[in-house]
Amino acid sequence: MNERGVAGRVFGLKDGEGNARWWGGGLATIKATGKESGDHYSVIEVLEPQGARAPLHVHRKEDEAFYVLEGEMTFHIGEQTIQARAGSFVFGPKDVPHTYTVDSGPAKLLFLLSPPGFEGFIEAISQPAKALTLPPPESGSPSDEDDTIEEAESESFAVLEARYGCEIVGTPQGHQPSRERSEEEPTNVDNSARSKTYGLEEGEGEARWWLGELATVKATGKETDGRYTLVEVLEPEGEQPFHVHHREDEGFWVLEGELTFEVGDETIKASPGSFLFGPKDVPHRYTVDSGPAKLLFILSPAGFEEFIYATSEPAKERTLPPAPEGPPSEAEMEQLGAVAREYGAELLI
Repeated sequence: MNERGVAGRVFGLKDGEGNARWWGGGLATIKATGKESGDHYSVIEVLEPQGARAPLHVHRKEDEAFYVLEGEMTFHIGEQTIQARAGSFVFGPKDVPHTYTVDSGPAKLLFLLSPPGFEGFIEAISQPAKALTLPPPESGSPSDEDDTIEEAESESFAVLEARYGCEIVGTPQGHQPSRERSEEEPTNVDNSARSKTYGLEEGEGEARWWLGELATVKATGKETDGRYTLVEVLEPEGEQPFHVHHREDEGFWVLEGELTFEVGDETIKASPGSFLFGPKDVPHRYTVDSGPAKLLFILSPAGFEEFIYATSEPAKERTLPPAPEGPPSEAEMEQLGAVAREYGAELLI
């Protein structure tokens, strides 16, 4: 791909922007598809009402991770039960049946699916949202015509399940089969897949003091089969240097603060709920205009976590590190640049 084609992959979405769908009883906003992520992952923001219960289901093609933005939830993945609230991260591997309930809501969460493709399933069983709200509840009594429609929908749903490798355990019923849970569970579950299940509460994960920031590693290539790395970063106000990645794309989800991103020739203002995508080989930087800022780094493919480890130290507290006494020396910047080159990155200073 030429330089112009690579730069054309840059995009930014503000809070509420994206492909918004009324999906079952929730609002799903597709933020990134496999086409945009280089076929590494898809990102979907989901708003669910209190009391919502996802169907017990299993993915045959992709792992499904969740980052909770708002609300309190309970996840059941294989034999594990994980309580989650804002800031929690939960990883559900493929071939392991799982479900969740919204205990206190509405709840808002990110779905991070890898490899991508499940966004096509969502589009196929949803409708464009008429407003960026939860869909209105259905009303009225079922008729014979409704029964006929539901039977046809059930047959087409089975076709979609086979196409996208997502199996609802039991027989889908009703107009919204993806929100009906069965208590049955498939028995052909690989124990090695079950062992990959894990959950991290807010603040949990390997915490590193990294170049003036607090970086908490939530997922590495070991957990994601090399598809992506997920790092939660707490950043003070100030400007980062221009740099470029030659091995991985870098996505950003803003959790807190106000930032300005410069990616290639584009300048993008970002606030909580914004998603930015910076492809590899395109110089970029960001400035925290109002902070501290908290954001998620999604690096794909995985591997950049090794650079973080090489240029950081274990955090003594889960806070920003003490401010340095002065700017780094020329020798320190040269050393940092040399390490960056080892991991396929360049500091453009």
